[in-house]
Amino acid sequence: MTITAKQKKIIWIAAGALAVVYYAPALFTTVHSSTPARPWPFATVPTPVLPPPAFRGLLGNYNGRARLARGLCTLHFELRAEREHPGSFLASSTLTCAPSLQNAWMRKNSVTSVILSGQPSGEDIPLKITDTIAAANCAPTAFSVKPFGMTQIIVHWEDACKGGTMIVNRGGN
Repeated sequence: MTITAKQKKIIWIAAGALAVVYYAPALFTTVHSSTPARPWPFATVPTPVLPPPAFRGLLGNYNGRARLARGLCTLHFELRAEREHPGSFLASSTLTCAPSLQNAWMRKNSVTSVILSGQPSGEDIPLKITDTIAAANCAPTAFSVKPFGMTQIIVHWEDACKGGTMIVNRGGN
């Protein structure tokens, strides 16, 4: 039995249709995921938010540990630029203290977490508390941040328990 030209054409069309059905989904997914989305031509491009030049290098996460009046304390502090108010800063702070034997009354609540905001003033950034997430017995009332060397800042806070000052290092968690 011989295959006619018309039958060959039908076989080629069927093979092509099967190839399209088999490869089209993968091809579409690859092309669709690798093509960047086009920006809307009428949208406004947001301007980057930059803090004042003297404080640009301070943005980031900081960690420190020190013995304070209330026990051995660890401070995690994050400082970033505020998008809505250029030149201002947002910060978050978590102070965790392991009370000493003299301060056994503090064992119940030893973690304080707050959200802060403020603007540079001279050589430091005074920060006011905008939200309190967790409050220990000695909830802070005010903070200030000051550059210290290349990778450290000085964090000072005021509270009912004599406040505190800690030098914290730039770091991860």
